[in-house]
Amino acid sequence: MRALVTSNNPVRLSFLMALLTDAGIDSYLLDQHTSIVEGSAGAIPRRLVVAEDDHAGFAAFTREVGSKVQIVGDDFLVSDGDLHQLTRTLLRADDHVIVIDKPAGMTSHDVVSRMRRVCGTRAVGHAGTLDPMATGLLIIGVERGTKLLGHLTVSSKTYDATIRLGVTTTTEDAEGEIVTTTSAAGLTDTQIHAAAASFVGVIQQRPSSVSAIKVGGVRSYARVRAGEHVELPPREITIHTFAIRDIRRAGDTVDLDVTVRCSSGTYIRALARDLGEALGVGGHLTALRRTAAGTFTLEDAIPLPSDDQRVQVTPLTTVLEREYHVVRLNAEQSGRVRHGMRIPATDAAGGLCGLIADDGQLIALSEAVDGVWKHHAVFNEMV
Repeated sequence: MRALVTSNNPVRLSFLMALLTDAGIDSYLLDQHTSIVEGSAGAIPRRLVVAEDDHAGFAAFTREVGSKVQIVGDDFLVSDGDLHQLTRTLLRADDHVIVIDKPAGMTSHDVVSRMRRVCGTRAVGHAGTLDPMATGLLIIGVERGTKLLGHLTVSSKTYDATIRLGVTTTTEDAEGEIVTTTSAAGLTDTQIHAAAASFVGVIQQRPSSVSAIKVGGVRSYARVRAGEHVELPPREITIHTFAIRDIRRAGDTVDLDVTVRCSSGTYIRALARDLGEALGVGGHLTALRRTAAGTFTLEDAIPLPSDDQRVQVTPLTTVLEREYHVVRLNAEQSGRVRHGMRIPATDAAGGLCGLIADDGQLIALSEAVDGVWKHHAVFNEMV
């Protein structure tokens, strides 16, 4: 028994063969001019032979394909239409985190929609929204990896940005309409550096009115677009670093290239607004790129893949080992946690810890409370 995958698209067949090889299933391409079915008309498709004389591999392959097949003699045929779904099935990255380098012009939800198609599941989410004009690191969770996203947003983040002094806009970035212009030509480098330094530390920041924060159940930006005036209350944030890398002057405006390392919840466009106000000339954000979130950097990121492209994934266990203190459990402890039971907390550190089962799989993100593990997220299908 063998499986024959047929297609008029040799590139897709070659790609599928590479995926099967990665999955440990043998396959090879047949000669393009050999007929599959007697009397077949039209263009003769290429064929990929899968798992010939390999019963385990054949069984694994047919499980992935499902029932949409045609049986001809001893051959198990998969059509070109089902090849697309098969490829997506093999691409599926269950229970992982994928770090994307988001391109400009897409919302974070646009990226999630693309990754749902790539991974073949709707259980996809992201940690930390990036505006359409922004680029850079966006952490995507897949399947049970989505449970980790809310806990990853507490990490510090690093951005490279460009701030223009002397102009304010309706959205506090380059996509809004100009509201005021004030000459910034008289500002000295010393004044600019001193003003930036004054924001370092724990401060109160008023979020941008065009942020996604909900006011009475409605996103703030939606209220602004509807013509409402929205003034959000300030919140406490931490600016760890506000470094000015370059100062460029052009007429009445001054452009600053900056690097900001800050706590989650910081709005860089609001920081640009506030810096401009502190200098008396106004300001807005003209470029933004997230370069790090927690321990993840752009070196971990991949370009946004196409629908049929293989993706580089990070297992949940690896994420936990990078972000949190990890506690390894024995078989008995693992079994109890998998059934939703609390167990005595051993080898605990302050804050959240990742609990790793005896088989090496992540099973919970927990905190030691009164001597037992309190589970904030459980990554086990039995629970």
